[in-house]
Parts: sequence; structure tokens; C-alpha cells
Amino acid sequence: MTLNHWVRRLDVASGAEGEWYSRSQALRRSFELQANLYLPFLVANADVSGKGLERVEMSVWDLQYVLARFKYQVKFLQQLRSKLSRLGSQDKSALQQFLERIGCWEPLASS
Repeated sequence: MTLNHWVRRLDVASGAEGEWYSRSQALRRSFELQANLYLPFLVANADVSGKGLERVEMSVWDLQYVLARFKYQVKFLQQLRSKLSRLGSQDKSALQQFLERIGCWEPLASS
């Protein structure tokens, strides 16, 4: 299920109380979460894997995490970077502006 599909399905959730973010706000916040949590993990995991180490040690939101490295996430980060590098210049430029604003560009654009 894609993130956009999930947001659309969640947008019609019945019985939920409180205010909902708009679709664009929800997507932006989700990407910000990825920039602050998941991408740093992906990069740290790839670094550890490249050094032949078994554990990832990192700090997120002032909390220290120690966990086993994951081979799948190394491949996943490689795929994200590869797909980004293959985009046409116009698409890449538009995406770069968005990803830079939320802090995702640098980890995805580096190799």
C-alpha cells in the first residue's frame, strides 16, 4: 500500500474524533518523520554494514538506540538512491526542492 493510498483511506476513517490534517499536511509530516527517524537509521545501517559491523548505534530525538544491522534496509536505501539518480532533470529538480525543505534530500542524494 502506498503512503498516498494509506492517507486517502485514513482520511475517510469513520468514528475518529478530533481534527485531521489535510492530505498535503499529512504527507509532509510523514516525510518529516522519515527525515528525522528512518533516513538517519538507513544511513547509519548502511555505514555499519559497509564497515562489516553487526550493530547500529545511533541517537534519535535524544534517545540512544542500539540494534542489529539489517541487510534489507541497505538494499532499500540503495534502491531509493538509484531511483532518485535516474529521474529526469525536471522531475529531480522539483523533488529536490520538496525533499530539501523537509531534510530528506542529502541522505538520498549522497551515495
